Parts: sequence; structure tokens; C-alpha cells
Amino acid sequence: LDTVSLASFCSGTDGFVKTWYDQSGSANDATQTTTANQPKIYDSVTGVVTENGKPAVEFNSNRLTISSNLFSGTTARAFFITGYTVNSPNSNEAIFSPVSIAGGNGTGYTITSEIGLRVGQYAIWNADFQDTNLQLLSNFWSTGNALDAEMYLDSVQLITSSGNSTTDLNTEVHTNYYLGTPSYNSSYFTDMVLSEFIVYASDQS
Repeated sequence: LDTVSLASFCSGTDGFVKTWYDQSGSANDATQTTTANQPKIYDSVTGVVTENGKPAVEFNSNRLTISSNLFSGTTARAFFITGYTVNSPNSNEAIFSPVSIAGGNGTGYTITSEIGLRVGQYAIWNADFQDTNLQLLSNFWSTGNALDAEMYLDSVQLITSSGNSTTDLNTEVHTNYYLGTPSYNSSYFTDMVLSEFIVYASDQS
């Protein structure tokens, strides 16, 4: 990120993200055209938002939308998320949440800060994403149900502490995906900081 140009462009005012561009070349950009809902990247007083010396995006009553189908059906997937949430974790503290064309169990793949994976039913792991410093949250799923997914926090594998998901995952086709809002409660926003968000439509474990 060209932080010098960003500081020059935003000098004297806050700056917000309209488009977080996909760096893979796949054009899975995360966007927000409504100004009031755009997350912050530059603060008029402190400058470029940073965590651990690196630029980051600050979500506070904001969300970004990825308007493409990242995966469907029982496609294996892997997430690498660098960031943290501010509030006490709960089922509405969604980091990532798809909007499914079909409803019912197994049609979503929502990652919450509990840390949980919600797909109509759910699995919760023995840690949460709330912190004041960047954490690396890794999620791998290749087959089965939510209880078969693997979660790692800062490379330490987490143990499933509770859950009732016995339905095999089938996420079908999604219209889009949200960063910072659960698709099942779009009026709820997650206060969080993200510096990287990497998704593979394959098992990268």
C-alpha cells in the first residue's frame, strides 16, 4: 500500500475504503459504495491506520461486500485472516458471512469471533478473536460438517468446545459475501481490524 500517496490524498480529513482490491488477479474485490458504511483506513489526527506497523482497515459500523462466488457446494476451502475484534464475541460478531440463494441448514459458512463456524447449525472452538493486537486466524475445511472444520489461532490448533452441527456442509451458490456483518442480521456490525484476508477455494492445510 502506498501510504505516502494515501496520506497526501487524505491530508486533514479521515479516509475510508470504497474498494479493497483482490491482489490475486481473480477480481474478488470487496466494495462499499455507501460512504457512511465504509471502513476507515486513514485518521485525520494519527494518520494511516496501522497495526504492528502495517496498514490495516478499521471496521466500526461498517462492512465490505464481495460480489462474486468464491466457492459453492462442498468445495474445500481455507481462510487466513489477520486481525482482531473489539467487542465481546457472540454469534453476531461475524468476520465473514455469505448470503446464500437457498436458505436452511448448511447454506452458509459464517466465521464469527466466538470463534465459531455457523452453517445453520454451528461449531464453537475454545478461543475467541477479541484482542487489542493482530492475531492470525486460520480455518480449513475439506469435507463433512462444521465440527470437521479445523481452526488455528496464531498457528495453535483450537479444540471444538461445543456445537450441534451434524449436517454435511453444502453452501450451494452465494449472491455475495460480507466482511463485518452477519448475513442473518445485516443490522449488526462487527467492530474489528483487518490487515489481511486470504481465501482459497481449496484445502491449503
